[in-house]
Amino acid sequence: LAVVGRQGRLDGLRRAVLTASEKSSMVRFDLGNDQIELSAGNPDAGQFRQDISAEITGDALTAGFNGQYFIEALEAID
Repeated sequence: LAVVGRQGRLDGLRRAVLTASEKSSMVRFDLGNDQIELSAGNPDAGQFRQDISAEITGDALTAGFNGQYFIEALEAID
């Protein structure tokens, strides 16, 4: 479980999607050590990496998701 401020995550995701592959908008999420590392990149736009402070319980986790879908979901949450 990860608890993090919504706006901080949205801002980071928006920046990550700008450098992600246009086809997939893939953003990598690395959760652990009380932070979430967002990373993305492609040869044309360069690389992106940002650490966001978070309250994390449980084991470390690495997953990749379409960042644009995450943005749309977070914007729909009040």
